[in-house]
Amino acid sequence: MEEGFQIPNYKEFNDYYAAANTPLRSKNHEFNVLRFCDLGEALVPRMGPFSITYFQVAIGSDLKAAVGVFDIREEIEEYTMVIYLPGQILSWEKTGNWDGYVVNFKESFLNLESMPQQMNSFGFLHSVQPLVVPLSKKEYKLLSQFFELMLQEQEELEEENLLVIRNLLQVMIV
Repeated sequence: MEEGFQIPNYKEFNDYYAAANTPLRSKNHEFNVLRFCDLGEALVPRMGPFSITYFQVAIGSDLKAAVGVFDIREEIEEYTMVIYLPGQILSWEKTGNWDGYVVNFKESFLNLESMPQQMNSFGFLHSVQPLVVPLSKKEYKLLSQFFELMLQEQEELEEENLLVIRNLLQVMIV
């Protein structure tokens, strides 16, 4: 009797990174930010189908890829934001250069319970639709500043650094 195909479900960032064949590893189990250029040359050219139990937000100024959510596939090229949500069936294929950033975070990291007045701002984080958002060059530059600040704070990872990262992430999402 043949076993059925199982879609990998990544619960931890480092398990996902290992499957993608990147040397990067997260130092924190609730949050990780990275530059695409740090993924390494051995990165697999495509991945999926798979699912994740956390959020993944990528922005790129040069992001040539095909991304899939459930049965919808979109080709992207530049100045784009892609948001993967927990529970979606995902895929991606690198079709050219990747220049930009990725942040992975768990819902518990956002600490949304402390901001009930902002819950409407975060409603899109529970969508079942693909979240592929074209960005202007100006929007990309603004968002990339948030990613750079989070990268700086990630170097230390003391409690106050995590608080700054959490606040930056909340502001960026709103």
